[in-house]
Amino acid sequence: MTHKARITASVLCTAALLLTGCSRTKTVAQDKIKLPGLWWIGSDNFTADGKVTRSYDSGIRIDGCDIPTEEVYVFSNPDGDRLFYDLQGRFRAYQYHITSAYDCSCDPIMNMPDPSLSKEAVQKRIAQAVPDLEVPDENGDAPVQMSDREMIRLSLDGWWTPPDEEDYRTEANSDLKYLVPDFQKYTELNEVIEHYDETSGEYTPCRVTARRRYGNAAADKAEIVINIARTVEDVTVEYADISEKDADAVSEQFTGKARAFAEDYFQKQYGESYQGISGISCACRRIGGKVYGFCTVTCTVGESGQPAAEISEEFIVSGS
Repeated sequence: MTHKARITASVLCTAALLLTGCSRTKTVAQDKIKLPGLWWIGSDNFTADGKVTRSYDSGIRIDGCDIPTEEVYVFSNPDGDRLFYDLQGRFRAYQYHITSAYDCSCDPIMNMPDPSLSKEAVQKRIAQAVPDLEVPDENGDAPVQMSDREMIRLSLDGWWTPPDEEDYRTEANSDLKYLVPDFQKYTELNEVIEHYDETSGEYTPCRVTARRRYGNAAADKAEIVINIARTVEDVTVEYADISEKDADAVSEQFTGKARAFAEDYFQKQYGESYQGISGISCACRRIGGKVYGFCTVTCTVGESGQPAAEISEEFIVSGS
């Protein structure tokens, strides 16, 4: 079912002014981009693979909003690792080709061997829990990269001790400083290091997220994920590309549109159980030359005499 929200002429004019008022950056040719010299990237092995289109379809699109898309340059190596740069030549993402501890069937915290077990019993348990893997290549000056499963195997057998929190923190911040221009201005920091979530059963070795804020709903965001083997798996950088003087106006515009649409949407979804909107937040970004708002709206739903529940939906709002 399609739900339509009215857009006034003033809203459209505001969006047009915001779009035309921002400075534009020149396009950089892919062969002019210099890849970073971090050991775990190994930039000498990467080749340019041209452009790909990245989509950001992460919510219900309001009032015919198109799917946000942008073209980016991609580089890859023979292992399948990939580097992404936008057309302005800015580093945007690194993706490691191996999925890590998030999928690991042998959790380093929950599956530690019983101290009372014999060495033979421990070895048998390890063999059953973790499949055989190739021995890592120890040649060369760079630190050895091993998979999570190999690290867990060595940890369970007492041959290897995982890095502590400070090691993770130092590596994450050092890599982000190297890859992200003006990283010292990313003053909002969120760290999830060596954390086990009992509800989901997920162990997070290291995830560090930093933001450079321009307004309530506009910020550059940089994030790095490191697995138990201290292998960097993912680095992503998102740029708001919205000036500080325009950020509040964009936030107000998109928040109002998302709220109006969500009121109608939740009312039709939950009927008399719908009690009202309890929270709304938007992240605004310029993607492919157009400004979008990625809004999360939370409502309260509950039957009379029953405990109420909080339900959230994600919406995408466009400036035109």
